[in-house]
Amino acid sequence: MSRGYVYALCSESCPHVKIGFTTTSPHQRVAEVNAGGVYAEYGKWHLIDCREVHDCRKVEKALHRRFADRQVSDYSTARELFAIPVSEALGALRAIPETEIIDIISVSKLLKDDGLLRYLHGLYRATGLENFFDAQEAWTFSLFPSTNGGERYFTLNIDNHEVAFSGLAKGSSTPFHCIVMDELIQQDREAMRWLKGKSAQVYRPPYKNAFPRSVMVQFVSEFDIARSFLSTGTVRRAVLAYWYDYLLAKTDRGTRSIFARFHNYNAVSEIFATMRESERFLSGK
Repeated sequence: MSRGYVYALCSESCPHVKIGFTTTSPHQRVAEVNAGGVYAEYGKWHLIDCREVHDCRKVEKALHRRFADRQVSDYSTARELFAIPVSEALGALRAIPETEIIDIISVSKLLKDDGLLRYLHGLYRATGLENFFDAQEAWTFSLFPSTNGGERYFTLNIDNHEVAFSGLAKGSSTPFHCIVMDELIQQDREAMRWLKGKSAQVYRPPYKNAFPRSVMVQFVSEFDIARSFLSTGTVRRAVLAYWYDYLLAKTDRGTRSIFARFHNYNAVSEIFATMRESERFLSGK
């Protein structure tokens, strides 16, 4: 078996979806496809979605068989193009059997924890990560990582430092939350009063490569309350001011985080998929 990723790519210059596999990482594979070879002339290609699986060659073949009747034969050497809509490619990747998925236990645990999942939806929206799906590995997400004390639900990094994490301290039943944002949060009296009521701490992040105007906000609350804090205007502006600047600087350089090997593509894909489902439900579509 070949552990790796099956992926789907799309391009504004091509009406078809590319389905393939890689044993490195989706980030590296997209860069390779766009750099040259058979598919480069039909790019620039972008990642639609992917899954990390136990046997990427086997799963890729199954996906190719599924869409065999719509395999595109217009290009003699490009054999991984399919005339299917993006929504169908997304559905096919999500329908891969759980037995094939790497670390399905932690992803299933996430999907069963409604409070944590909704908090992550709110965090991704408030920080603009929705617009940086294609930049994964410049930002990284680890799910239920091991720590030296207490329990960590997740850790989110941009470049080489943490920008958000939540967990449980030993002996506590209420989660704590840490978020790095722009110091303009300190200018909002209402937000600061709210944080004071949650026994919050606001201090300079202990990271050498943090931007000068950054502060780390740490507070204790249930997930739904923490999510409501993220949705307030000043908080959104403060996190966007920091995260967007950092992400744009990172993606402009095209480099990967040193934590890329810990990035959980499967968890991120499920978070975005459930975000899309909740948005369709709210819109009535």
